[in-house]
Amino acid sequence: MGSKLVTLQRTARLTRLGLVRLTSDPTDAADPVAIAETDPRVAGRRTASVTTAELDPMERADVEITLAKATELLRTTTDYPAWVCIYSSAAERTADATRDIDTAGVTGTGFQAEIFTQPNLSVPSSPKIGLWNDDSPITSTFYLAVMNLDSVARAITVTLEHLPREV
Repeated sequence: MGSKLVTLQRTARLTRLGLVRLTSDPTDAADPVAIAETDPRVAGRRTASVTTAELDPMERADVEITLAKATELLRTTTDYPAWVCIYSSAAERTADATRDIDTAGVTGTGFQAEIFTQPNLSVPSSPKIGLWNDDSPITSTFYLAVMNLDSVARAITVTLEHLPREV
């Protein structure tokens, strides 16, 4: 009962602030309080995915993904081994297109992150990586370059877990 009371008190405080909506009856002792929906002003963790066309081994594809205008990258997951680079604009991705896999990206150029999902297909960002869109006007689009690191042709699905900071 004690943990439920704390949950009810915390939920009541958040509800007074207008940040959550209760979707179960908080007076029902048999039913725990469930907070199913949050106000759009309160950003929680989210995931977004994009899939390339089929890529030959070591072939690269340019794809876009919708996240938030600014966000923190928490984890990158692919279904097969890949090299994933994230950029703030399409122009910066194009400018970096000839960079070799063994050459480090240059900070301050719109290149924001590179993740190798080999041998692990799920890679946490530690520390988390700040991402922002640099289009004019600012949008929620991020520009990815994805290279197939597998030994056979595959379509690669990239899933980004992120924490929005500006929506």
